[in-house]
Amino acid sequence: MDGVADTAATQPGARRGRGWRRPGAEVDLLYARLSTHQQLLERTRRQIEQALSRECVWCVLFSGGKDSTVLLHLVREQRPDVPALFIDSGAEFPETYDLIGRTPNVITQHVGMTLLDMYRTTGLFGAEAVQPGTHWRANDIKQTMITTPIAFANQLHGFTGNLNGLRAEEAAGRRKLAKAHGWLWQAKDGVWRCSPLLDWSVRDVWAHIAANDLDYNAAYDVMDQLGVPREQQRVAPYCGGTAIGRGRWAVLKRGWPELWNRFAAEFVKATQYV
Repeated sequence: MDGVADTAATQPGARRGRGWRRPGAEVDLLYARLSTHQQLLERTRRQIEQALSRECVWCVLFSGGKDSTVLLHLVREQRPDVPALFIDSGAEFPETYDLIGRTPNVITQHVGMTLLDMYRTTGLFGAEAVQPGTHWRANDIKQTMITTPIAFANQLHGFTGNLNGLRAEEAAGRRKLAKAHGWLWQAKDGVWRCSPLLDWSVRDVWAHIAANDLDYNAAYDVMDQLGVPREQQRVAPYCGGTAIGRGRWAVLKRGWPELWNRFAAEFVKATQYV
């Protein structure tokens, strides 16, 4: 694999042994001891406690990413029986499915039309698929991949509260949401939304993972070896409207060549952007 060390810890789908330390973990452990991180952690725990005290049936929206991994740990510190809800887009990294499989009490909700099926209907892919004049646009993708399956799962399982791992520093839209609603609010559908990690940085997230030796998505190890900066590492679906602009197809091609080859063979247009 070009640029990736041939070790069991960094191969796609590999599971690390107990005691495995991610590169940079020693720095993360030092950061976890800082008073600023400890104060943030305690404030977050109080917010989660306040949310869980409501008369709600809660679930944690669990993507398999680092943020939702930390959130699930913090929530289950206080209430171990809270289920996690994973929305399967049909285009996830193999390491994501591995983590979902070994995480207790995860409910998987499949979407009505997978991301790959969605783009098969257009004959277009990636950036072209979200441009005006084509069948699918960004709002359609969000509705199909996120909003609708979560709403369906809420109704099916009786969830009246969703805890999510959104962090404000990741996107302007999340900062706008935080400013408008804060960390706890009730949506128009009556379901409570709780975002207790809004003020967390990527350093806080990895510090908590290291300090608690949490099991996390091994796709991050592959991205580390490829030299992808922490701030740009994503384990969201490997295709979509943001995949091209953020260089995620280039990462897929280098880190997961077999997956990329299957993907590129079916969606030839994708190869024009990498």
